[in-house]
Amino acid sequence: MQKIYRQISFISLGVFLIAVFWLFRPHLVNKTIDIYGLNKEKALNEISKEGIANKYVLEALFYIRNAHIKYGEYKFSGIVSPFEVYKKLARGEFLLHKITIPEGFDTYEIAKRLKDDDICSQKAFLKYAQDKSYAKALGLSQDGFEGYLFPDTYFFYKHENPKEIISIMYNTFKKTMKENHLNPTKDDVIIASIVEKEAKFKKDKPLVASVIYNRLQKHMPLQMDSTVVYALKKAGKWNGVLTRKDISIKSPYNTYIVKGLPPTPICNPSINSIKSAMHPAKSDYLYFVNDKKGDLYFNKSLKNHIRQINQLN
Repeated sequence: MQKIYRQISFISLGVFLIAVFWLFRPHLVNKTIDIYGLNKEKALNEISKEGIANKYVLEALFYIRNAHIKYGEYKFSGIVSPFEVYKKLARGEFLLHKITIPEGFDTYEIAKRLKDDDICSQKAFLKYAQDKSYAKALGLSQDGFEGYLFPDTYFFYKHENPKEIISIMYNTFKKTMKENHLNPTKDDVIIASIVEKEAKFKKDKPLVASVIYNRLQKHMPLQMDSTVVYALKKAGKWNGVLTRKDISIKSPYNTYIVKGLPPTPICNPSINSIKSAMHPAKSDYLYFVNDKKGDLYFNKSLKNHIRQINQLN
């Protein structure tokens, strides 16, 4: 009788070990899953339904180790065991997305890019990017972060905290300035942002900067179209086409009606634009106009400027 019991015990143990092996076996997966906003039960159900790992095994691992799921987007690929799935979920090893912010993007364009790529809410990003108190908390004395969100390629998580994104981009600005031995003033960054928007090609940037300085020195309004576009964006009136009527908009950013520099930068400039603002070309130019390709033509007098416009048209 004891022999029979012993045999049954061995069989039971064998079945148990096979079951454990089956449940904990590594297997090939290639899945991306987003469990952000789900509760634990629904998250584990989704993971199990996608064939990534058995939900009961994961439940047991989280219970035994007294750990918690970090909710977000994950990618599982290759030969993966339930324990590896558990570790990833417990550590919050979220999937990173490559996001490129082009030179000259303003906060509105950055917010839309982040929304389109499902990184964060457009509204939430703009809220903090234009928040004076948050800017002050990070050591920036202006209304928001315009001009200081450095254009670069970044890696962000889906559902990333917009404050974290802003902090990373602002720190990239500071790091880049330090690496290039630059210490731009607030006015330098404002001028650089106008240069960025007005000059398509690197060769024209120092001359555009010189025009800005020359007009400031003569107490002339800058009359830069790019500042009007930004004023329209701030007012929620920009439709993609600048008209003659638009240059009469009442705004501290409208450099057709307000002399001097706008109160903040109008975009986030490149390193070349910042260098041009800090080291402008020496010229007597007061005017410039662009052709259809984006090349700029500079003039010292209004008469020659008008003649140039007529020639290009």
